[in-house]
Amino acid sequence: MEFASMKKPRDSQTSRKSKKPLHFRDEIRTAFISYAFIPVAALFVLITLCAGIIWSVSINRKAEGDCNTICAVLEEAVENYMEKAAELSGRSNTPGTMGATGVEEAATGPDINRMKTDKNLVSEAYSTLKEFVRKQSIAANFAVVDNDFAVLLQGDSSQTFRIPSYQKEIEWGPLQRMAQNPGNAVLEISHEYSASALDEIIIGSAVVGGSGEQNSGYLIFAMTGKNVQDALRSISSPYVITDSFRNVFVTTNRYYLDDMNRLSSDYRTENGAISITGYDAVYRSDICGGSLSVYTIIDVSQMKKAVITLVLLAVILLVVLSVAMFVSGGKIAADKTRTIDELVVAFHDVEDGILENRVDIRGNVEFQTIGEAYNKMLDDIKRLIAENEKETKAKYISELKQLEMQFNPHFLYNTLATVRYLVKLDPDGAVRTVVSLSELLRYSLNSENSYVELAEDLKYIENYLAILETRFGSKFSFDIVVSDDCMDAVIPKLIVQPVIENAVKYGFEGVPSMRISVRAEKAASSGAQYSSAGESQLLLTISDTGSGMDEETLKQVQSLLSTPENATNHIGLFNVQRRIKLLYGEKYGLSVESGQGKGTVVRIRLPYRTASKGGRRDESNNR
Repeated sequence: MEFASMKKPRDSQTSRKSKKPLHFRDEIRTAFISYAFIPVAALFVLITLCAGIIWSVSINRKAEGDCNTICAVLEEAVENYMEKAAELSGRSNTPGTMGATGVEEAATGPDINRMKTDKNLVSEAYSTLKEFVRKQSIAANFAVVDNDFAVLLQGDSSQTFRIPSYQKEIEWGPLQRMAQNPGNAVLEISHEYSASALDEIIIGSAVVGGSGEQNSGYLIFAMTGKNVQDALRSISSPYVITDSFRNVFVTTNRYYLDDMNRLSSDYRTENGAISITGYDAVYRSDICGGSLSVYTIIDVSQMKKAVITLVLLAVILLVVLSVAMFVSGGKIAADKTRTIDELVVAFHDVEDGILENRVDIRGNVEFQTIGEAYNKMLDDIKRLIAENEKETKAKYISELKQLEMQFNPHFLYNTLATVRYLVKLDPDGAVRTVVSLSELLRYSLNSENSYVELAEDLKYIENYLAILETRFGSKFSFDIVVSDDCMDAVIPKLIVQPVIENAVKYGFEGVPSMRISVRAEKAASSGAQYSSAGESQLLLTISDTGSGMDEETLKQVQSLLSTPENATNHIGLFNVQRRIKLLYGEKYGLSVESGQGKGTVVRIRLPYRTASKGGRRDESNNR
């Protein structure tokens, strides 16, 4: 008896390639490198980080310090000018405003209407404003403009203050905003009032005349970029001052500007934040409620080059040390793990099913213990495999016996019912039927032989068909055709009977009569669907002219035959397929072809084997 192999072949090479765990040798080498190399690498990393931190802190301090200095100077000057402009507007509650006489009086601004005709008043106003500007950290030009936009006085003749010609026709510019915000100083960057069209910080307010009339004129302070740069000569870092729209008021280098005279987007950053742009560090701080922004820019190219050089040197040294450590570490690890490698090879042999190679390890006590345990494991595995094979064989034999002895009780009931009628109608036929049935049952229940020659099995199959013929009368017929070289072929007992029983059970539905044909022939291996090359096969074909199966039912039957477990009540064909698989393996089995109204053909493929040499003549039985 043959059994399907329970051990699934394993491609050891594929299994090993799918996973590549770290070898103990590599772990030792890694540990050696770690203890010797990582501290050095950590030191270099620490030095590099410290250098980077020191560089970052120094850059931040320089950029932020210069920016804060610029902001302090500029914000102080702007606030002073704005307070003075509000104070002299004539609407301030602050006592001591410049009155109609050009000296300080309470709650009135300069009487601009009188200044048009009184030169002394103009002179006094000029002196007062000039003295105020002189005391500021950033100088500024100043001007008094009447309500018709005529300049009555200005502080610096070299910085001509002019009113655009369109000012009267168009409500535009700082003067218009001063008129719209009486009592409040206005701050704006503009070039509208500069004869040389230079950007200026315009600070001013509308002024109430001595008689209390509204907006008799305007008091204006104009701070140029040169004024700011003169006050910030101590600042060595490049800087840019812009308004809230990034329009540049003053810069020490036009490289930072775009084509529209605005700060380039590369140098814009958040308020109070520093950012690195190329080889520049940029710091920004807003003043005057966000009306002005100050950017300081620090060149970090030299520091970057120094840091990059340091990092490259560290990398080169680390590479050299790595090569040295890997070479020496590999040699040390190989020497220390030679015994482990022997054990690994031995375990791989076990993986591949080689259980004969024992190990003989000498040296360390620990490895000797492992070697002894490995040898004991081999002995235990061999013993367990032998026991498992015995249990598996016993299980298969038990299942085969159970499958062999399954005989459909409905056939017995129907046959006995037929005998009951034959006793009255045809006593001789009843006797023949009972004899045939008893021989068939005795043959089925005989457990001495599971394999029989095809000729012997067909004799009992013929008895079975004769019983069916007696039962169905003229509605049933059969024929058996077996080639001469197949008569002595050895097959499992009653392997054909369940197929015939299944054909009779389902084939009679919807047809008046049915004929069953049984064929046996020897097939070459080249035409075998299941057998391997070089092995002949026995082909048993059972066909009927019954009702057949529709496509859906055929698919269900084929699906049932392809599964190892049967969860349905249909056991006939499944039991045949299961017996063949258990006896001969997956290469053999049965196939089913059918069509609605076209009958059914079942082909059983078995390995061709004989118990003895010699052939028998063809035997053909037709009824």
